[in-house]
Amino acid sequence: MCAGCALGKLCKIRENGMGADCVRESTSEDSSARSMARPQLPSIMRFATLWLSLFAFAAPLRAQAPATWVPGNVETRSHDFDMVHQRIELRDIRWDSTSLNGRVITTLAARRQSLDSVILDASAGIAITRAMDAAGRALRTARRGDTLVVHLAKPLRFGESARITLDYHAHIENGHGLTFIYADGRPHRPQQLWSMGETTGNSAWFPTYESPNDKETWEVIATVPARMTVVSNGRLVSDARNSNGSHTTRWSQEQPSATYLISIAIAPYARIHDQWRGIPVDYYVYHEDSALARPLFGYTPDIIETYTKLTGVKYPWAKYAQETVADFFGGEEMVSATELVDWLPDKRAYADRPWYHWLLIPHELAHQWFGDYETTENWSHLWLNEGFAEFMNGAYWEAKLGRRVSDDFYFDEYRQFMAVDASHSMPLVAAGSNNIYPKGALVLRMLRRRLGDERFWASIHLFLMRHQFGNAVTEDVREAVLDATGENLAQFWAEWMYRPGYPRFSVHAAYDSTTRALSLRVQQTQSDSASQESAWPPMASVFHSPVTVMVGTASGDVERHASLDARDQTIVIDSLPGAPTMVVFDAGNTIVKALEFPQPTSWLAAQLARDPDLWNRWWAIGELAHHPDDPDAGSAIAKAATSADYFLTREHAVTALPAFPASIALPALDVARHDTSAQVRAAAITALARIGGADALAAVREAWSDTSYGVETAAIRPLIIADTANRAAWIARGLAASSYRDVVRNAALDAVARIGGGDFSFTAAVDSLRGETPSAANSLAILSARGDSAALALLVRALDDTRPYVREWTLRALRRLPPDLRDPPLGAAVGSLRDAKTKAAVDSLLHATH
Repeated sequence: MCAGCALGKLCKIRENGMGADCVRESTSEDSSARSMARPQLPSIMRFATLWLSLFAFAAPLRAQAPATWVPGNVETRSHDFDMVHQRIELRDIRWDSTSLNGRVITTLAARRQSLDSVILDASAGIAITRAMDAAGRALRTARRGDTLVVHLAKPLRFGESARITLDYHAHIENGHGLTFIYADGRPHRPQQLWSMGETTGNSAWFPTYESPNDKETWEVIATVPARMTVVSNGRLVSDARNSNGSHTTRWSQEQPSATYLISIAIAPYARIHDQWRGIPVDYYVYHEDSALARPLFGYTPDIIETYTKLTGVKYPWAKYAQETVADFFGGEEMVSATELVDWLPDKRAYADRPWYHWLLIPHELAHQWFGDYETTENWSHLWLNEGFAEFMNGAYWEAKLGRRVSDDFYFDEYRQFMAVDASHSMPLVAAGSNNIYPKGALVLRMLRRRLGDERFWASIHLFLMRHQFGNAVTEDVREAVLDATGENLAQFWAEWMYRPGYPRFSVHAAYDSTTRALSLRVQQTQSDSASQESAWPPMASVFHSPVTVMVGTASGDVERHASLDARDQTIVIDSLPGAPTMVVFDAGNTIVKALEFPQPTSWLAAQLARDPDLWNRWWAIGELAHHPDDPDAGSAIAKAATSADYFLTREHAVTALPAFPASIALPALDVARHDTSAQVRAAAITALARIGGADALAAVREAWSDTSYGVETAAIRPLIIADTANRAAWIARGLAASSYRDVVRNAALDAVARIGGGDFSFTAAVDSLRGETPSAANSLAILSARGDSAALALLVRALDDTRPYVREWTLRALRRLPPDLRDPPLGAAVGSLRDAKTKAAVDSLLHATH
């Protein structure tokens, strides 16, 4: 789903470029974030994004910006009526034809005089069979592309309301608006249907107004087979059995929200009931997942309580439901009824801190305040939904587990933002902004540090109360801060919201023992120019910020505060009790930045050992790792790998150890592979595999019996590649392994595909899994590209597999191959393919490359 994402990470893909949170593992890091590349560190899977946003700019900068960059929000859609309420009735839902019959009764009010027609969003697949007004008079309709024009029987006066009833038949392109899942024989994939409205999906299954700047109440009423459960927004009003064995479920959303959040999920669910302060909290999962539901979702009431306390705004909806669906891409925050992917972790998976528990559930729940209760006025300010939800995720973990855990969370946001910005530097508020998740979270974290907790949360409370059940833009947050605290942050907004990039500091220290003064020359080296084609203003020439410098001495630490306000300035810290033993620029990491600060090994080692900030420790490890011939640097990293007081620091140190001599690295790695943290153990196994040798390989073998899927995953690849004497046995074990998300088996498949020396003797074993995982087809494609003609023949043969999902996986894999390799055998086989849809797809592929 995210194959086109520049980072290949956990990202958000929405129809028309925006939408539901989805997951892919990040393997990228910003090499330009500092003058020298840091060691590659394992990433925590996270939400990142690829989205739509256009902005509006602050007055002091308008002279430098295009005319469209004004706070007036030119992207907000105009419409001459106000949506008040919709009653959506669905029946005759057919999976075989991806169609349904429906009725939508829309109540609206005129926003201009003499309103004689209403323009609704309705995809071309919606055919109106009858239109009438409240008096039963037939209404004329006309279609213009994906809009439906309903001509009223008589013009409405300004403020006058009308009710329109539309009966229709909708034929839906599967996956647009509604996704129909067939029971095709695969395990853990029952027949079901789920909706995805953001941004233009809901108009595929009922006529509505689809932009976020109009809110309404609604009802969803669906008639479905007896075995199916219907989940939608709001309060469950009724669920009545019908004489033909079906049943009709009615949900009522009685507080207004945006129409893209109207949702429905239909599946054979088991309902696990919970509550928060008397409000229903329900978990809808497949029956086979019933035992997994409460261990995963059971902390939901605590998240609701925590968000209520932090924001000062009580959870605003009638219930909170979380329903799992197949072939989803993460989560989507429908009002009071969040859809989530059906990847429920098993008991063993929690050792690896699964993203589902750590990230997905708190993020989507935060949207019930940020995105659903208060909603971006237009998609150019989408960070108000996504950045806030991502920030609140970290705020939850800080409230529950402390500052270290939130620093852990936001550190991964930092790494994602740096990678995104290195690919394409964009403002937070900009059309198609690629950083609304990580930068949004980080900017809010900076704001919280700058204001302090009391003033920050007072500002957030005021913002939410002002825009409850309404819309907001970026300037509304600044106005809330101004009115709650008296502080006008126009400069902060200009630099961090409306311009791309971040500060890059080059710091050089000089200590004068005579005066006992430390001088820090601080230069901002970021570019302050933009190309002629840029749609936004250039990066700020100077980023303004308070900064804290901490200087360690033998007689104690000294902290001094300064203001950064020039491209080149000097900070002098005088009257020190002695020579520096450590110098920390931006103590506490309050600024999103890149830092170049050459220091003696002894300073860096002291910072790694003593600095409580996880980000600063990571930076110190990166600096020390650039001196692999310095035994003091290696000793400092080895000590951190074995005794640092937080697992993330130990993991980072372990990852850096292979750069150092084996005499330093191996003893520390031998300790680390027995660490209490699965993440540290996995990093140690990966590091040992990089070092190689008989002793390292023996340690990797022992890791196969680890209790963590992550550690086994780290072990299986080097065992297949390097343990040549036992390769066949390791391949058999890896391909037979059962694990959460199939991570162990998929790693084994990838390793088999990359065995060196032209050894293709295990191709048949890969092909035997063609019906179990799409990774089998991907591995066959890799083998084909490496010259394995048998693998290519097996791929082509799989196009005639009787299972449609196997044919689909095979087509995806074949599309990755070079045309000159794949087309000759495809051309020879296409005429004999039995499935018409597959044959058409192969024909299209062949014609596309000729």
